[in-house]
Amino acid sequence: MVISYSDDICKREIGKAIIFYQARLYLLDSEFKILSDIAKDAEKMITFLEDRREYLITEMKLKNINSGTSKIRGFVLNKARYSEIGFG
Repeated sequence: MVISYSDDICKREIGKAIIFYQARLYLLDSEFKILSDIAKDAEKMITFLEDRREYLITEMKLKNINSGTSKIRGFVLNKARYSEIGFG
């Protein structure tokens, strides 16, 4: 048995497929943009930490920040956020 489809049904199905793949392409573009932004932020943070390692250690000692990883991480992130490279 052969099923025949009208032109309208075929056009509608092709239109749906086009919309589906356009949406996927948009999502991929958005994901790429997000990942690219994350990579740029990571590069800036690495540079910030490498360049200011000794300064950050000295300041943590002066402020007596040694009571936990989360406090150290918070201190470093706040310093990065308010630095001239502008995280956050």
